[in-house]
Amino acid sequence: MTVTGTQNPPPVTEIWKNSSISGEPIISSFTRGGAGYEGVFSNAPTGVVIADPALVALIENPAEAKRISKLLRDAGYVKSISNKYNKKLGDAYQRAILELIEEADRTGRPELTFEQFIAENPRGAGGKANLPSEYIGISSATQAQNLITDVWKRELNREPTAEELTKFTTRLQKAQKKNPTRQTYEIVNGKRVQTTIQGIDEGQFLTNVARKLPEFSEKKQAAANLTRQELARVAAANGLDLNRDFGASVDGWVKQIEGGTNIETIKNTIRQTARLGMPDRVAALLDQGVDLDTVYAPYKRIMASVLEVNPDSISLNDPTLRGAIGQDKEMTLYDFQRSLRKDPRWQYTNNAREEVSDAALRVLKDFGFQG
Repeated sequence: MTVTGTQNPPPVTEIWKNSSISGEPIISSFTRGGAGYEGVFSNAPTGVVIADPALVALIENPAEAKRISKLLRDAGYVKSISNKYNKKLGDAYQRAILELIEEADRTGRPELTFEQFIAENPRGAGGKANLPSEYIGISSATQAQNLITDVWKRELNREPTAEELTKFTTRLQKAQKKNPTRQTYEIVNGKRVQTTIQGIDEGQFLTNVARKLPEFSEKKQAAANLTRQELARVAAANGLDLNRDFGASVDGWVKQIEGGTNIETIKNTIRQTARLGMPDRVAALLDQGVDLDTVYAPYKRIMASVLEVNPDSISLNDPTLRGAIGQDKEMTLYDFQRSLRKDPRWQYTNNAREEVSDAALRVLKDFGFQG
């Protein structure tokens, strides 16, 4: 009796009892979800019960029987190669499948195939079992595309296009085939020993690919320009000129920031230069990451109002502005406003001219020239 491809076969014992076959099944029932080892089969001189197509091929196809028996021989399950199905081959195949199921469950590898399991798990007896077996790792299309997506997001700040996924998946797999990660397995002193030889670093390989794209160079230059602009802004905010005062250091700073140095570290270096000679209170504020233009902002606003000038035209190195805060004390905003009348620029303001006109008018009145 032959039953093939049934999705829900009855138990072997039930089929056996209801058949005319004598004797006992050679191979007991075994199961494994979703990987082709879900069925049961039994063998006897007058009949076969099969529920797994792979087992049908093993029994009915001599070429498949020879291929499987060679794999089992090389792994130490049997001592010789068979050209057709027999009890020893069936028993060895059953043992290998049961061990495969246990290994897949133990390691969390539901995708583990019979061929992979046999290569990775020699039994150390017979044939070529003591020779090293080898497993070569090549990324699947899904694995490669996930890697490409991660690298593109990190290096280019965007998702890869469909064309890029196809192109660079192929490129990665070709590189892996030339220099793959290899796992070898051999029996040493009765123990199974695994050795991993690392091939290419897939992440670094794809990173190098992304960084060779023109887009990456353009983004890198744009980022460098923004970094320079930010450093120039901080220098100006502390009364310094980036190129004049730090010209020899700027390129190195930009490279440090590209390499991962926090830009705040470089900003604080600029502030440390600006704090030299400053009153202690101002120096303490600079140490805390405050810029000079923030410290002097209230005085600059009053100065711009009294002298009737654009606030941006007042340099942080202006002596009158710097005089607002001394080593011993700082002026109140009222005192600073009054002191600005002594600045030579004040005499050219409309406010000064009005005060002079008012004073002249009072003199004329005092002498009776004005009513």
